[in-house]
Amino acid sequence: MKSSPLSTGLCSVTFRKLSATDVLAWAQRAGLDAIEWGGDLHASPTLAPSALEEIGARTRDAGLQVSSYGSYFRMGDAPEAALDPILEAAQRLGTRIVRIWPVKIPSAIASEEDWRRATDLARRLAERAKAAGLELATEFHRGYLTDSGASAARLARETNHPNFRSFYQVYLEGEGDPSAELDRMLPHLSHVHVYHLSGNERRPLADGARVWAPLLKKLAADPRPRALLLEFVRGDAPEQ
Repeated sequence: MKSSPLSTGLCSVTFRKLSATDVLAWAQRAGLDAIEWGGDLHASPTLAPSALEEIGARTRDAGLQVSSYGSYFRMGDAPEAALDPILEAAQRLGTRIVRIWPVKIPSAIASEEDWRRATDLARRLAERAKAAGLELATEFHRGYLTDSGASAARLARETNHPNFRSFYQVYLEGEGDPSAELDRMLPHLSHVHVYHLSGNERRPLADGARVWAPLLKKLAADPRPRALLLEFVRGDAPEQ
């Protein structure tokens, strides 16, 4: 039987109040395959190199992989060289994928010059990542250039660099066409952030089965290995 290219995982930022040890324990208990360690608390790039290496080693010792590193590098806000310690942190954790934030301008008002500057910057940053043996990925963020599947796909497409990709997620049920968004993203897709919202309320993932089931079928039909990473859960409760 053909195995699925999809694995399951957890973003550590889902449980900011828990220690890294507890995050690992809950991921194991849930039978997950991977963790995306966040650079805000659990795996800050300011931690000692040995501490980052220990987090990576403990993750693998627990039978999980480090799927990605969720950094808080913001394109256009931070100097390009500020990416370097983040890349080093990802190397010490033992992951190839570093998530960064795109330029802070909504795609609806971005000019062609804004796009040109953004893609030029993305290309330069991707070269830094390539030199470190890593790849970068943005995700969807309201108020930022990648605020939809169309704009995220455009940034990746026009950057045209193999080390610059994007994550995918569903914003809200009933907002846009998730299947069409995913179709746009597939050629540029890194991993997937998984959650279900009703308005601003975090809901059990089972409530979003109608939305997610066809998306997972489409993802499973694509051969590229990807992780489905739980990002938000109801009440921020590990039991969810």
